[in-house]
Amino acid sequence: MYQQKLPKEYYCTVDYGLDIFGGKWKPRILCILGHVNSMRYGELKAQMENISDAALADSLHELQQAGIIERQQFNEMPIRVEYSLTAEGKS
Repeated sequence: MYQQKLPKEYYCTVDYGLDIFGGKWKPRILCILGHVNSMRYGELKAQMENISDAALADSLHELQQAGIIERQQFNEMPIRVEYSLTAEGKS
């Protein structure tokens, strides 16, 4: 994933919102997670048609870094990971 060397400057709240929620897949991810309490990666990928693993993983990571979704990993074999919206993501 591309990392900017200089911090990004936002001139209005619309720029900030589009940076977080913009893109092809992020709104769909948020819509799907908004209808369930939590969802595993495979279930989420099955709900979203025509998305690659890399695009889904990058979108989930970016939303997680923004504090919109939460990733919960369970120490089981095989490892189980569930994604859900945070309180900020629900608002």
